[in-house]
Amino acid sequence: MKRLLQAVGVLSFCIFLAGCGGDSHEGLISDTIAMMNQAATETDNIQKRITEAVKKVEDGKSNKLDLTDAMKAADKLKETGDNTLQTKARIEMVKLKISDEEKETNAKNKEEELNTAFKNLFAKQAALDKAFADAEKLDVANAKDAVQKLRERYLIAKSPFEGLTR
Repeated sequence: MKRLLQAVGVLSFCIFLAGCGGDSHEGLISDTIAMMNQAATETDNIQKRITEAVKKVEDGKSNKLDLTDAMKAADKLKETGDNTLQTKARIEMVKLKISDEEKETNAKNKEEELNTAFKNLFAKQAALDKAFADAEKLDVANAKDAVQKLRERYLIAKSPFEGLTR
């Protein structure tokens, strides 16, 4: 009798866990918004590191543009992008299971949050582009080369996000 109760308990627990394993539609949308916000934060960090390096050169504290910290921030953006690809894979699995009506309802429910996240990300991208331009204009020997190396690292870092649109 104890073995039967134990087996039923284990089976019930397994059924309970199987029910918890699926991703909810709104949960995935929230995860996507969180990833977009994280990408915006990481992009902002790159921009701030560039601005700090430029300020050191302009203040005369350095005669060389050092973008090492910005490179590290770009690497963190790449990690966020890789995590985003995992979220996309989960979305693709769930996408086949929901109706067009559910998609429309979820889109309406999260429309404002999604738009805010997109606007924030685009604003951070514009600020980063300006920081790149400001750094290139510096009158130090390595400015253009250092910025070019960072741009290349940044392109690699944002490539997982571009993969999301395909």
